Amino acid sequence: MPLTKHETGRVVCVFSATSQRGRAVINALLAANQQHYQQRVTAEYNAVKKREMLAAHGLSMADAWLLPSPLPPSPNMLQRSSSRSSRFLENGFEATMPALTLAAAATTSAAAALALPGSALSAPNEEAGASLTRAMEASLSAQGETVDGTARWHIRAITRSSDSIRAAELRDLSPDIEVVEADLSDPASLAPVLRDAFAVFLSPFYQCFPLSPRLLEAIRLPGGVLDQVADGDTQVVILDGVERPRQDALVPESMRTADAIAERLFSLVKEGKLVSATVLDNGIPFELSLEGHGIVPISREGFFELDLLAPTNSTLPFCAVSDIGPLVSLILESPRDHDLFQCKHVDLVSDVLSPRELSMQLHQNSYLSCTPIRPREYTDETCEEASKQLPEAQREMAIFSRYWQGCPRQRRPSRESSTSRRGFALTTWADWSAANMKAILPQFATPSASKVAQSLQVAASTAARLQNAQLGTTREESMFLIPFGSSDQDLEALFLVSSMTLGPGTL
Repeated sequence: MPLTKHETGRVVCVFSATSQRGRAVINALLAANQQHYQQRVTAEYNAVKKREMLAAHGLSMADAWLLPSPLPPSPNMLQRSSSRSSRFLENGFEATMPALTLAAAATTSAAAALALPGSALSAPNEEAGASLTRAMEASLSAQGETVDGTARWHIRAITRSSDSIRAAELRDLSPDIEVVEADLSDPASLAPVLRDAFAVFLSPFYQCFPLSPRLLEAIRLPGGVLDQVADGDTQVVILDGVERPRQDALVPESMRTADAIAERLFSLVKEGKLVSATVLDNGIPFELSLEGHGIVPISREGFFELDLLAPTNSTLPFCAVSDIGPLVSLILESPRDHDLFQCKHVDLVSDVLSPRELSMQLHQNSYLSCTPIRPREYTDETCEEASKQLPEAQREMAIFSRYWQGCPRQRRPSRESSTSRRGFALTTWADWSAANMKAILPQFATPSASKVAQSLQVAASTAARLQNAQLGTTREESMFLIPFGSSDQDLEALFLVSSMTLGPGTL
């Protein structure tokens, strides 16, 4: 077959590749490769068709300006593809009506539109686009034409063991993925991994906890990742880290390490050794704006992961950022052209959705979750003394839990607007207080005993639906998780049960 397929593109090293966040980045890069190849095929097909159409009328390529660009698919080409929709476009996109009403759309900014589910926006019809690409490939092949199939990104997935089941799964995803086993504590083992890397993605944290302490040490040790990046040809480094909003006592050691790594990365940019260094804040402490008012983060994926926060210290504010893949892909595509990514801390929050808009999106396809922990019982000093009694693996977790418990109950003062070039708005904040809940759901009120019993039954049935659907979660086993669909009763049950679980005054 005359279509050529080269093996490598620009090398992107993904550390913690088998983790959830590593897989999210890999999936985004694979999607970028697929889109890149489809664009190549479409461009070559258009060029061939232009030559044929011009030649049929005795014209040359100098007259190509007379033809539309891009050319619409020919009837024969659409006949070969599986999609025959009258709305089908050559680039594989279909127009879809937004899910918002006109009134809601008028109050929703462009940044808020990005935060809505894919079903609410004009989204790429992947199956139709792939079908048309295959038809174009067949047409070009029959004419003896060639297409440069060089992958946009060659993904080098760094794992602890290349023989593990997860490593094998990565290897089977695409020939664009190279699974590499590396000893993070050995600089000599890292050297061949980073030798020709254009970009490096480091993800030592997950939901504000140190997922890989070994990776943290490997990044900063002499001759480690940072030193090799500084001395090599790497241009872009993305650190999936944790912001430290509190400057007082008992800061977790891994958070101090992340701070030091971020400062070193930014200094490498200033020294001209890196083109772009970006720190993604995946562990934002979603604080409380006022007493009795909670803040809820949302994600712009097809479903939302929400953390229910309460005006007490009995919930641990996890942050679930599922937009990391698209953001990393965006940074890699244009690290030079966006001063947004030059030595910046990317804060994944903005203020764009009202509680009512959020409620409307909640009822489409989502779930809420909350993690009960013990209320504040110790001072920083007594907590530090108590943590010394724990095994090393548990000590850091205990300090982290204590750290987030002590976060101040107000919104951080340096909040960026969604249009600011100093921040990249992906997820949103919203006021989710009991008062607002009553405005959104009028039936949300003090429950009677029968109402509580009824809600518990609803909660049990929704939990059973989750188990039957075999939907897993990577969060801790202590997570209290209730999925719900479009039922107000399910939503009310969640708040009632979580209120009883977390204690009086939570909502």
